[in-house]
Amino acid sequence: MVTTIETPTAVSRRDALIKQLLQAATGVWDIFGVYLGDQLGLYRTLAGIGAATSVELASASDLAERYVREWLEQQTASGILAVANPEADPTARRFRLPDEHDEVLTERESLNFMAPLGQIVVGTVGPIHAVLAAFRTGGGVPYAD
Repeated sequence: MVTTIETPTAVSRRDALIKQLLQAATGVWDIFGVYLGDQLGLYRTLAGIGAATSVELASASDLAERYVREWLEQQTASGILAVANPEADPTARRFRLPDEHDEVLTERESLNFMAPLGQIVVGTVGPIHAVLAAFRTGGGVPYAD
């Protein structure tokens, strides 16, 4: 283990790196949530039916309510969705896609449509073990991966 001297500058840099890495990890979870919302049509369905409970959205999307509820809660915690009644029981909470987020998450023809970013990030996760192996062996990773 390396021992470092705890100078104010060293502590500040360490803490800045911790903050950066925690924000990056949170961002990855946000992107995975966007990927799920896009691929499962949850954003489009929510935009179409308006504010909905997890039960209503799950029914309209033909998905399992528990997973939809957990997705709604994560999306709300990250500020992507809004909840009208956070004090209500979990299955009675009404979630909505804010008008300002609609274009970014549902309008495929818009230059501001960012949902495909989730596909890009999720697509890079699959071959990570092949990348690790390439570092160890000097081999390559097929482009198709």
